[in-house]
Amino acid sequence: MDTKEFTEKDFQEQIIMYGKILALLLFLTGVTFLQPLFISQGLEGTLFLQLVLASIKGFLIVAYYMHLKTASDVIKGTVYFTVFILGVLFVIMGIDSNMDDSVLDMFQAVTASH
Repeated sequence: MDTKEFTEKDFQEQIIMYGKILALLLFLTGVTFLQPLFISQGLEGTLFLQLVLASIKGFLIVAYYMHLKTASDVIKGTVYFTVFILGVLFVIMGIDSNMDDSVLDMFQAVTASH
């Protein structure tokens, strides 16, 4: 197994990289707070853009600060599978919540019309 000696230069490069990621996260957080003020959209558009920004920030945190970028394939696969399952569950719940008032909703109470 090849182990690399961690030098002072490597340490300084990592400090710079983490500083850049932190600056990007702070910038994206600012955009998250200011977006509704400057980009006037409907509720759906604002929620979509906010979720996209949150997903980008979450990816940066997981990839760099939680070191997933350099993790083994087993750990990466476990995280990706978990995210996939959560995505499927969110889609299922979204479909179900959209059908609450629909005629296709199988759980609506049937009213007797005599």
